[in-house]
Amino acid sequence: MALLGKIRQAAESARESVADFGIEKVLEAGRNKLKEAVNEVMASLPIFEEAGYKIHQVEIELSLKPKITTTFKIVSEVNEAKLNQIVQEHQDKKLLQVTAMSLIQANNIRKAAAIRTLQAEEVEVEALLGAIPSIFTRFR
Repeated sequence: MALLGKIRQAAESARESVADFGIEKVLEAGRNKLKEAVNEVMASLPIFEEAGYKIHQVEIELSLKPKITTTFKIVSEVNEAKLNQIVQEHQDKKLLQVTAMSLIQANNIRKAAAIRTLQAEEVEVEALLGAIPSIFTRFR
């Protein structure tokens, strides 16, 4: 019976070591992807300002599914042609492209949901890396 207990203990220890190694590799890959994504977001600051948006806040979540949430302030008339240009010119930068497409959709929401007493002031794009983003438009 003592031998069976030792075998179970050794197997559990080996399983935990393998799991820890696998999770660390996944988290390291996630950190690398997030680093690339953050660099892409920071490089895009002037590009989005030309389209009428200023990056107000960036929130980074490191998990098994890394997430970047970017909050934009609408600072001038939204230039949808510029957003379309970003989509066309930056096909190699998926986060930048997805963010521009999300801002186009947010602008469509803003136009469709015109609220007489409120103005659309912020747009939040929540991007799980490798997934369809969530878009939030805040009216104040």
